[in-house]
Amino acid sequence: MGKPYTSDLRERICAYVAKGHSARSAGRLFGVSAATAVRLAAQYRDHETATPKPQGRPVGKFGKLAPHRDFLLDIVRAEPDITLKELAAALSDTYGVDVRLSSLHRALERAGLSYKKGLIAAERDRPALRRVRRDRIARRRPRMRQAAAHAPGSHQAGLH
Repeated sequence: MGKPYTSDLRERICAYVAKGHSARSAGRLFGVSAATAVRLAAQYRDHETATPKPQGRPVGKFGKLAPHRDFLLDIVRAEPDITLKELAAALSDTYGVDVRLSSLHRALERAGLSYKKGLIAAERDRPALRRVRRDRIARRRPRMRQAAAHAPGSHQAGLH
């Protein structure tokens, strides 16, 4: 979708037409089509503004996931560790709606949910891997805090 003309250009075209010049001559002078100049002049005459109209459709109001938003949010709230693949399967089983995982991800992000997981899907079902990762993160955190404390520029002036 193209970008709207700048507000400055819109105002200059409207001011030129308001001084008594034709919209077509304004179009020639400012390098826009005659139809655009006529449309801007009419919009200014009728609404006293030449601001561009919103482009596109409202986010989340349309699309195949919009009617199922509450269903998806209820499932995620009930089972926070559900994977996108499991969520897509639930949507398909319940409503017969097949959807790509990226679409689900965007819909959940728009709803304010983050899908960052501590474990990747293959590790979630393996308790031994889950323990190894938890232990590794626990060992790493104190070292990371210690490194950050000794990094240049990490202390506030006058507090030492």
